[in-house]
This record gives sequence, C-alpha cells and structure tokens, in this order.
Amino acid sequence: MDRHPRPPIPALELPAARRKVRAWMRLHAAEYETATSLAEGANAALSLPHGALDDECHWIWDEAVSAINRTER
Repeated sequence: MDRHPRPPIPALELPAARRKVRAWMRLHAAEYETATSLAEGANAALSLPHGALDDECHWIWDEAVSAINRTER
C-alpha cells in the first residue's frame, strides 16, 4: 500500500495588527481625502480583521480619523 504525500497546509493569514495598520495609514493618509477612503485603502492593502469596516465602533475608524487629522496640520 503506497501512501501519497500530504498536500501542503496553506499558510494561515492573520489579520493585520493595529500597529501595522496605524503605520500604513500614517504613511498613505496624504493620498486620501476622507477617513472612509483611507480605511478602505487599508482594507485593500492589508488583511484587516473580518467585519472591521462594517463595525462603526472598531478601532480601524479611530486610526483612520487620526491619520487624516495628522495630514491636515
């Protein structure tokens, strides 16, 4: 009885950490006009936690507003 090799286990993609999201947003905030568009850009570039954009109380929104406000100074 021959055994076939097991298929490789796909890498588990974890949601981006808050520190990484904050750094990305601060770096790219000047390219966006609103916190919403910045959060959507971060979602496209990084693996944000599932449902983060749908939850108005999620920390992602605090980081987006903070990054946009920093560019307005």
